[in-house]
Amino acid sequence: MTYRLFLISVILLKNLKLEIVKKECNCEMEKFMEQILDDMKFLKKQNYTLKNYI
Repeated sequence: MTYRLFLISVILLKNLKLEIVKKECNCEMEKFMEQILDDMKFLKKQNYTLKNYI
């Protein structure tokens, strides 16, 4: 009986850990996407300034 409880608790803890890692990963991905969008906006501005000089 205690062995079963132990196994169940280990499985639950692993699932919880996976959820935490998944949330951290999503957070990192959001930051990465924001950085890409900022870079694209910057490049768009640079492109407009280049057109003005040509």
